[in-house]
Amino acid sequence: MATVNKFEDLEVWQMARKYAGSIHEHTRKEKFAKEYKFKDQIKDSSGSVMDNIAEGFGRESRLEFINFLALLKDHCTNTSRNYIGPLITVSLQKKFWICIIRKLKLLPLKLRHL
Repeated sequence: MATVNKFEDLEVWQMARKYAGSIHEHTRKEKFAKEYKFKDQIKDSSGSVMDNIAEGFGRESRLEFINFLALLKDHCTNTSRNYIGPLITVSLQKKFWICIIRKLKLLPLKLRHL
């Protein structure tokens, strides 16, 4: 396995950034864009995935990094279960949100290779 010198080089962080960006973009476009609290919560939750990877990477030990990656899994679950799930019922772009849920579930699987 190659040595990674910065968290931005981790494939799992790149995936998280892509999904967070997609979520941010779609929450601006859809009819729930004026649901400010809800929109902020889903954006914060998806951003937390990236934040935990970055913060854990900067820790002193591998064990601390692993603890932050466990939080990542929780944030993926939280984002898909509490926020994206309800969006599917009201969204005009159900296929997009279902795709995001599937991709969020893949992120923790990528952690097994770190």
